[in-house]
Amino acid sequence: MSEKFTSLLAACAVTCATFAATAPANAKDRSVTVTATEERVPVRFVSYRDLNFTKSADEQILVRRVRYAAKDVCFESAPSDNFFSSVFLSCRADAWQGVRPQIARAVERARDIANNGWSAIAPVAITISVR
Repeated sequence: MSEKFTSLLAACAVTCATFAATAPANAKDRSVTVTATEERVPVRFVSYRDLNFTKSADEQILVRRVRYAAKDVCFESAPSDNFFSSVFLSCRADAWQGVRPQIARAVERARDIANNGWSAIAPVAITISVR
């Protein structure tokens, strides 16, 4: 198997395990879970269980959580004294490329539930990892 595929499988397994063991929705202090996979690939899981995406302010809270988690994962994968180094900026851009569709699905799921009472989109934590 390729390294990317193995990393993806590990991240998916950890995501499932983390989601299954997450605290109730009212546990606001557990919004970000920090985990390391077997390959030592930095991963962050960002929960949005306590947010209501019918409010635009809550969407901004999620974006802020993701921004901090992406910064952490990139700093861990490419430590630097400078947050403006090309390695750090490239890592952050890659992280956001993977996160944007996840945010869109989370918001779509919440709006489906608000409008219809249900959604076909599975509830999962947003996962940020680097290669």
